[in-house]
Amino acid sequence: MNLKIIIIIVGIFIFAGILVFILKWRNQKKQDFSEEDLSTEIEDTDVSLSPPPVIKKEKQSIGEIDIFVKDKKISTTDIMDQEIRIGRDPTKSTIIISEPIISKLHCSLITENNRVFIKDNHSTNGTYINNEKISEQELETNDIIFLGKKGTIKIIFRKKS
Repeated sequence: MNLKIIIIIVGIFIFAGILVFILKWRNQKKQDFSEEDLSTEIEDTDVSLSPPPVIKKEKQSIGEIDIFVKDKKISTTDIMDQEIRIGRDPTKSTIIISEPIISKLHCSLITENNRVFIKDNHSTNGTYINNEKISEQELETNDIIFLGKKGTIKIIFRKKS
């Protein structure tokens, strides 16, 4: 029984010694890299820091569309270098027009080489430019687009120069 107690006491002393050694070692490392030493090193070093140049590619508007529902202008949208999908379904369309004459994904405006094209997406009621039914066509300034033959949804395209 006495031997067990001696072994436990020796183990506690060994553990305490290791713990003290680790703590002293950590304190020594902290002193080696104190803030004073670092600030002295930085002051002695000639370093000029400047942020890297930021090159922003500003998106240019290729044109714009005015959207009318029953002869009332509801919005003006810039046409950038990205596809715009027009339809009734908010999960498929960029521009949502909640009118029964509009298909879920009625048509798309597509840009290519600073030109704008409109494509009918097999809509039920068709897409018309200047009263002519189209499947896909390049848009010109002041083209009047009707979504459906009845003319309740009108889009006027203007190209920016």
